[in-house]
Amino acid sequence: MDQVQPYLNMIITPPYLYVAAGVAIILLLLVLTKLRRKKTAKKPVSMRDLYDDDKYIPPIPAAPKEDGKQKKHIAKVYMEFPPTEKMEIYSVNDGAPAFYTKHGKKGFLLSQGTSEIKAEYFWPRRGVLYKDEMPSSGIKRIIMVPLEGRTYYLSFNTEKETFIVS
Repeated sequence: MDQVQPYLNMIITPPYLYVAAGVAIILLLLVLTKLRRKKTAKKPVSMRDLYDDDKYIPPIPAAPKEDGKQKKHIAKVYMEFPPTEKMEIYSVNDGAPAFYTKHGKKGFLLSQGTSEIKAEYFWPRRGVLYKDEMPSSGIKRIIMVPLEGRTYYLSFNTEKETFIVS
């Protein structure tokens, strides 16, 4: 014990005592900060958590509806356009279109009989000085008679300003 006593006296002297106390306080503050961050970390929020009632979240239509009754769709229409351009479908048979997305392609469903689609197309064009413009085709009517089980592709020809159904 006599051999250890000089080392203990050296550690307990005031300068070393203050350094050891300072290091202990810094370590304690780091641990407390880490624990507090874990406790107050933001949790991911889903869309359902943002609303009080589920009635404000619009339902995803499975098929076109007519007169409140579910009606089986007979054809799918995929919309084809480059990422810099935009196609808006306003109505199908004077009702809201039943949109869906499959394999990264957006489309809508058609029901039996003649379908009237109201659509508009926007595409970028270089401006006069420095701004780009987004001209539009205006709202156009597209009339289709879909065949059962067929898949259609709706695109737009910017030179002729007409919709193309293939």
